[in-house]
Amino acid sequence: MRCGLIRSFRHKAEQLALLLFYSDTNTLLNAFVEWVIARNSVNQVLGSLPRILVILDRVEQFHTDSRSIDLSTIPSLLTTEEFRRSGLFGMFLRERGFFTESMQERAESSDIRRIESALLLAKGKPWEKSLRKYAVDFLAQKETLSARTRRLYLRSALALLNFSEVAKIADLTSDHVKAFLKSKPGHRASLFPWVKFVKEITGHSLAIPNKSASKEPSVNAIADMVGRLVSAIRSASTKKARLAMVAKLLSVLYGVPLEKVLSMDRRHLDISDGIVRLQIDNDWVKIAAPVDRFLSDAADESRSGKNSVKLFPGRMANDGLSVSAVKYYLKRYECS
Repeated sequence: MRCGLIRSFRHKAEQLALLLFYSDTNTLLNAFVEWVIARNSVNQVLGSLPRILVILDRVEQFHTDSRSIDLSTIPSLLTTEEFRRSGLFGMFLRERGFFTESMQERAESSDIRRIESALLLAKGKPWEKSLRKYAVDFLAQKETLSARTRRLYLRSALALLNFSEVAKIADLTSDHVKAFLKSKPGHRASLFPWVKFVKEITGHSLAIPNKSASKEPSVNAIADMVGRLVSAIRSASTKKARLAMVAKLLSVLYGVPLEKVLSMDRRHLDISDGIVRLQIDNDWVKIAAPVDRFLSDAADESRSGKNSVKLFPGRMANDGLSVSAVKYYLKRYECS
C-alpha cells in the first residue's frame, strides 16, 4: 500500500513539474519529493502539492525576464503566513538554508514588503506623495514602532483616503473620518498618527469620534472560560492542542496578550522546590494549581520535541506557536 502511495505521489509531482519552466525549480521540487518520501510523510503532503506549485510559479514569474533564476529570492517572495501554511515545504526550505531568520524576523521582513505593496496601491493617486511622506518620513523615523505597527497605520490611512475620495489630504474633514469609522470601526486606533501627520502638514485638525465604551468581561465570564479551558486541556488528545490551550489559559488568567505568551522562551519559566514561576514582564509570578501542573507538563512536552527554545514551540525550530493555531484548537475544543 505504501509503495502505491509513493508512486501516486511521484506521478502527481511529475505532472505538476511539467508546468514549471526553469530547471532549478524542477530540481527543487524533485528534491522536496524525495525528502518527503525519506521522512515517510507522503500522506501529509499529497494534497498540498498544488499550493507548493503556486509558490514555485511565483518564483518563476519574478524571474520571467531572466534565463536562470535565483532560488535565494524565495524568502522575499513569501509572507510569514504563507511560509507558515506551507507546512513541510517550509521545513524543507529551512533545512536547505533558504530561511535562517526566526519567525519574528520573518514577520518584520514580511511587514516591510507589505508596506511597499501598500504604497504601490497609491501610485497615481493625487495624494500619493503625501502618503509616501507619511510612511517614509513620519512613521519610519519613529524607532519605537515595529514594521507591523507602521503597516497597520499606513493601511488605515490608505483606506480612509480611498473611502473619502479626496483630491488632497487637505480636503479631508472630520465628517470623512466619522463616516469612515462608522463603516470600518476597527481602524480607529490606527488613525491617530495619521491625524497628527495631517495637522503637521496642513495645519487643520481632524476629530476622531469617541469610542463607545466596551464592557470588561465579567468575573463569571472569565471563570467560565477558565473552566472550559481546564476541561479541554485534560481531555486534549494531542500535545499541540494542550500547548495551545495552556497558552490561552495563561493569557486569560494573567491578562497577558496571547502573542506575548506564545513568544515566551523556556528561560521565562522556573521550576524549583516544587514551585512553578513564570516571568511576566519584569516580575516572577507564582503559578497556582492546577495551572502550575499544566504549565510544567507543557514545558516537558515542548522540551521533548524539537530543539526549540520556545515554551510553546510552533512548526519550525525557534518559532513560537502561532495565534491562528491556538484559535484553531480553541474552536475545535469549543473554547472560543
